[in-house]
Amino acid sequence: MAKSGAAARARALWEFDAELRRQAGGPIAGVDEAGRGCLAGPVVAAAVILPDGAVLEGVDDSKRMTPRGREQARKAIDAVALDIGIGIAGPSLIDDLNILKATLCAANWCVEDLNPKPRLLITDYLRMDGQDAAVRAEAKADSKSLSVAAASIVAKTERDRLMALYAMEYPFYAFERNKGYGSSEHLEGLRRHGPSTLHRLSFAGVGFFSDALIRSRTFERLRAMRAQAGNTEWKQAARQALSNMDCPLADRETTIVLEWLERRI
Repeated sequence: MAKSGAAARARALWEFDAELRRQAGGPIAGVDEAGRGCLAGPVVAAAVILPDGAVLEGVDDSKRMTPRGREQARKAIDAVALDIGIGIAGPSLIDDLNILKATLCAANWCVEDLNPKPRLLITDYLRMDGQDAAVRAEAKADSKSLSVAAASIVAKTERDRLMALYAMEYPFYAFERNKGYGSSEHLEGLRRHGPSTLHRLSFAGVGFFSDALIRSRTFERLRAMRAQAGNTEWKQAARQALSNMDCPLADRETTIVLEWLERRI
């Protein structure tokens, strides 16, 4: 019964997209995000274009799935997707703009280089402006559309992977378990150590813990190398850190490192 139910669910999600694809007269892309409600880390948006015949069992709204189920579904999505785009908006941008505007930035970035170019973008009620493609902002689209469900899984798994890596850069907050959400463990880390450069200081309560921000281990290593008289290797290490897309520096730290390099000292 469970298997037949999953098959029926997958078919319903596919049929929703098939009708939109017919109306659009070409490819459609599902767009969704992960991490809007977190106290730390970026918001990540993903866009997914699936082929016409893709009926993927096990793909659903990521919030309804287990971590293992999401990882399995991600592999299936990666195997069949015509293209996947990722957009990341860091905590400094979130603080500067607000979470909604930063999310829209990430959403716009994730569709920039999609190939083939979609005729329609379907979003989980994100009102994306300035797009060449038509945009359909659909309430609860991640539970209706296969493409949006796939995008929700890609965004969630991508962000979870990032936060697991950030846990090694910022060891006081248990990011590997809470992914930046306000768990008791995370809040205790904030109380004991204050916020980090990965935290969203504009979010309620976060900025009140401390004025001094905990830096990532990579940033502290670069700062120590730069402080050593006659050490020029820090510049190469800094460029490597800036180009590391697997675990990018927090945007606050990126700004500082770029300033160091521009000074040429």
